[in-house]
Amino acid sequence: MPPLYGMPGVSTSRRTSLIVGAITLVLVIVVGLVWRAIVTAPDDSSIHVQLRTKVTGDGVSDGTGVRLNGTQVGKVTAVDGSPDGTRVITLGLDRSALIGLTDTLRIDYAPANLFGISEVVLHRGEGGTPLTNGAEVDLTGDDRVRDATMGTMLRTLSATTMTVLTPQLTDVLNKISTDFDAFAPFVEALVSVSRAVADSQQYPSSFLIAQYASFFNGAAQFGSGFVELIDRIYHIEVLRNDRERFDIGVSLVVDQLFPLIRDVLGTARGSLSGYADNLAVVLGQIAQTVPRPGQSHAELTELLDRLDRTFRPTPTGPQVDAELLLRGLPGGVR
Repeated sequence: MPPLYGMPGVSTSRRTSLIVGAITLVLVIVVGLVWRAIVTAPDDSSIHVQLRTKVTGDGVSDGTGVRLNGTQVGKVTAVDGSPDGTRVITLGLDRSALIGLTDTLRIDYAPANLFGISEVVLHRGEGGTPLTNGAEVDLTGDDRVRDATMGTMLRTLSATTMTVLTPQLTDVLNKISTDFDAFAPFVEALVSVSRAVADSQQYPSSFLIAQYASFFNGAAQFGSGFVELIDRIYHIEVLRNDRERFDIGVSLVVDQLFPLIRDVLGTARGSLSGYADNLAVVLGQIAQTVPRPGQSHAELTELLDRLDRTFRPTPTGPQVDAELLLRGLPGGVR
């Protein structure tokens, strides 16, 4: 019977088998140690940063992507709890992509795609210390964490819906609808007026608006003048400092001047009313002497202009500029 360590067709001995087995075992142990050393060796191209927060977004767990400026720079390696109730999120980040990122960073939990898968979005802050391997950033005491995951948005929408869409809102909408029905005739009247204006409008809207705007300009000037008039009246010295004299003047005008004018006009009406018909006839005859007022006005103006050009001032007084044209008669002067 062959030995247990023997193989058919192979000549071996017990000592040779022990040596080969020992060598194989040593090689396996060496390969395992080398592989472990390679796997556990620190990677100089990546760093691990811990973020301590009070809130962890829905779907943020081991393997969640991390983005900076729209580019993925790492992933979440662990999400752990702490005795004080906060969360510690460990990020594995690419060292070469973290230029300008300091411990003043801000983070958003946001959807990575249309399916709502969450990711961690990093934002740079002002100042601070650049991140190093093993750094811990405390985000529990400020507002540098924003949860905008799909779960948060759905919960907010649900709360808003439950708060807004209530029976009371339905009643309010019904009342508003009823009130609008009451205003329907007024709205129809406005539409009818607008249609009538549009059908009969002969000028463009820009021209009409400009004309209407000039009215407001005049109204503003009138208001300014009215206020200035009130101010001037208020600052009259006699009115402010000598009210008794002002009252005397008002009394003279109201109690004496106006009654006197009334009496004079009444006497004139009684005494001269008979001459009114004759005066009308005389004025009518005078008007007939000038059948064409425009032509008469032009001719009279031309006559006055010529007379004005005829006289010119001189040191000894005005002189008349005149030219005489003498013509000889046949047979000489007689």
